[in-house]
Amino acid sequence: MLSVEDGSCKECKEDNKMAINESYDSTTIREDLSDLIANISPVDTPMLSAARTTSASSTNHMWVEDTLAATNSANAAEEGLDASEAEFTTGTKLSNYTQISQKAFGVSGTMEAANSAGFDSALAYASAKAAKELKNDVDAVITKSNQTKLVGASGQAPKTASIDCWIRNRTIGGGSGADPSAFDGTAKGTDGTQREFTQTVLDDTIDECWTNGGSPKLIITGPVNRKLFSTFDGLGNAVGSSTMRTDRAAKTIIGTADVYMSNFGDLNVVTSRNIRQGSSKDRDAFLIDPEYLKVAYLRPWQETELAKTGDADKRQMLVEYALVVSNTYAHGLCADLGG
Repeated sequence: MLSVEDGSCKECKEDNKMAINESYDSTTIREDLSDLIANISPVDTPMLSAARTTSASSTNHMWVEDTLAATNSANAAEEGLDASEAEFTTGTKLSNYTQISQKAFGVSGTMEAANSAGFDSALAYASAKAAKELKNDVDAVITKSNQTKLVGASGQAPKTASIDCWIRNRTIGGGSGADPSAFDGTAKGTDGTQREFTQTVLDDTIDECWTNGGSPKLIITGPVNRKLFSTFDGLGNAVGSSTMRTDRAAKTIIGTADVYMSNFGDLNVVTSRNIRQGSSKDRDAFLIDPEYLKVAYLRPWQETELAKTGDADKRQMLVEYALVVSNTYAHGLCADLGG
């Protein structure tokens, strides 16, 4: 008797091939949930969308930050001099804990069967809504939560340290304003007196980034400071004397700006709803270099069918992730804004 596996029965092999429903021939397989999440309103989650993705293998995700040695303007060697050994450094080990964010939802059998206005499937609609809400939550966690990292324990949810705990290049307001005591996710800055977001504040922060080797490409700010940013004329003039930006042919008044051409490179500006507030005004404006910002996923975006206990379909959507700031000198923060 011949088997398909030994390759001796051509007819059996042909019959077996015809019976297989191969994945690359299917038109019914759903797109990977992580890809779907990435495509949901990326402009509404600018910090999360700017971050690159990587994988985590532990709840305590680790990486190494390395910097160049300080320049030596006296670096001159005698002719024929033997090379002297120098200590080789491998950088500083940093880590962040993974956080679990989730959305649970359910739809009754009647709701799923009924002919609803606006969608064909109540369960599919609830899933799409949960995906968007969960993505917004994750962006808020890494952008505005102002939280330090926290290891999980019984009765205690683990937390990932948000972006503001890692940024070294920052300009702060007066009063009690202070930098974090450490830039490793264990401490956060102290809020100071709020001041107005000005071109000078932005330039000073970009200058500090450049001095420390950074080159941010993105400004992430809230709606209030985005409007202030659009009044910067690039010449340091007061708003009242700024050059009017108009397109008379199109009968258009240009009331916004999307790119800032600084002395140290160009930065695109995007608006976020997930900026920390103070006195009903945006407190922070982040200067981000996406090359040095990642989100590490221990469990990527996933949707699980929960046990059916009655006349309803139940689902849970979750993601387990850690924010990774690959280099704490790469980014900037204009803090204590909104005065």
